[in-house]
Amino acid sequence: AGTIGNSLSAERKKDFLAQFKGIPVITIASEVDGYASVCFDNKSGIRECIEHLVNDHNCRKIGFVSGPKTNGDAAERLGVYMDVLKESGITYDEDRVVYGRFSPYSQAVVNELLDRCPDLEAIAFANDAMASGAYEVFSERGIEVGKDIFVTGFDDSPVAANLIPPLTTVRA
Repeated sequence: AGTIGNSLSAERKKDFLAQFKGIPVITIASEVDGYASVCFDNKSGIRECIEHLVNDHNCRKIGFVSGPKTNGDAAERLGVYMDVLKESGITYDEDRVVYGRFSPYSQAVVNELLDRCPDLEAIAFANDAMASGAYEVFSERGIEVGKDIFVTGFDDSPVAANLIPPLTTVRA
């Protein structure tokens, strides 16, 4: 359900799973009421990323590229971003948040975020794939990752190590 229903609402996921009535179902990477599930720990990794930006790099203007609004993992990760800002005395600004699709084709939302908030010191991405797509935007805009802006991801996917400079990420 995490992959198949990545952009579906909870109601649509339940409708999808209803077709398997009578068959034992365990959802992976997606909690659906009435079904057993195995999910990521979304909270500790994103917390580490945001705290790293705040505490180690003294960032106060941190953008967030979330996954789809209908995705539970994305909502959890966004919630942690908001919590860490509050705990750090940083006012949450909804203009600093955009919603991607957990894919490397994140250029449009990253451009939107940078157009709205050109003074960002850092951007935390809800996954590495979206961060990888953003590197193209940074290059086109003459923004040097690690110097002009700090960037973090989530998943510790192989793409993170292949970016230049390598992406700061946490393992899911």
